[in-house]
Amino acid sequence: MTAPAAQKLKTKPSKYDVDRIGQRGIGTGSNLHSLERERRIGSALARDIEAQTKLVTDPLITEYVNGLGQRIVRHSDARLPFTIKVIDSDEIYAFVLPGGYLYVNSGLIMTSDSEAELASILAHEIAHVAARHDARIQRRRGIWKLVSFCSGPAGFAGIPSVARTSWPAADPALLVQETVTCVVQVNGKVRDRLEVSPDITEAQLRDMAVTAPGVIRALAGQEITRVVVRPPKLVNIVAA
Repeated sequence: MTAPAAQKLKTKPSKYDVDRIGQRGIGTGSNLHSLERERRIGSALARDIEAQTKLVTDPLITEYVNGLGQRIVRHSDARLPFTIKVIDSDEIYAFVLPGGYLYVNSGLIMTSDSEAELASILAHEIAHVAARHDARIQRRRGIWKLVSFCSGPAGFAGIPSVARTSWPAADPALLVQETVTCVVQVNGKVRDRLEVSPDITEAQLRDMAVTAPGVIRALAGQEITRVVVRPPKLVNIVAA
């Protein structure tokens, strides 16, 4: 390795150093709300969500999903405790509220091809809380973009408790999820991320995924044998 290349490796930003997870200062800086306030807001939203949905109570399922998620949390940059629950719904979805309230639909669990695939989705949601993406959005815009932090159905944006949480009045035109992040895996490993429309079709997402730069590099000439597409948040490419 040349001296400049070695120096470049030594000086890479600490946020990219996986050996310093938990000590990288992720989610710090100028955010509008404290971690305690984020937790209180998330708790209020979680109560309303659970009042309107049916949760899975089978301990074999809930303990497995919670255990898997908590292992990821322990090895992340998150600075809040997480509450992880399973919603009884066939919809293939997972979403997180501010303050570490993570919900996983049973449909997502049933359709995951492997524990690694499920773990990658949980890790993606946990990363949103660790990086405090939603507090940063509010700091920039002056509002809390409800649908973005829920990463879930737009119906949650209208739940009654929002009016009781003392947030500034929001322009309804902004309560729209413009894009979502789709995780693209090759043989179970995350190789790229795409910003896509929540309404993207399976065919459109497949075409975008197989031509993504990270996927092309990972394939390195291998033939694609199968593509599992779960719009709008996951594509798993199997190659040999």
